Amino acid sequence: MVECIDDVEQLEILLLLRRSSDRYFSAETIAKEQLIDPSSVAAGLERLAARNLLDVRIESSILYRFAPVDAERVSAINELSEVYSTHRLAVMRLLENNPRGAASTFADAFLFKGSRRKPPKG
Repeated sequence: MVECIDDVEQLEILLLLRRSSDRYFSAETIAKEQLIDPSSVAAGLERLAARNLLDVRIESSILYRFAPVDAERVSAINELSEVYSTHRLAVMRLLENNPRGAASTFADAFLFKGSRRKPPKG
């Protein structure tokens, strides 16, 4: 389910939210904490929320919290977090060198034996 991550910046944002999954964050708060441009953070958060990885709350600003829609995604992201903590450069290279196919490659890494992704029809 990690095919929902476009780049390293989104991965860093998602993992920050995962580490504090009981808390809501604004794009500005994340931008300050991660030293990233606020508009870039906001765009990344919107994409992650659209992919059902975040809960969104609208108050005086838009707030986001880690809340994947199903246990399978939570499990995949937890595994990805572990892999990223021990093989950071490999993960970063994979995302940066193959932006369109990297997420799919990541997702395949988390499939159980005997379970294979079916090619798209068309």
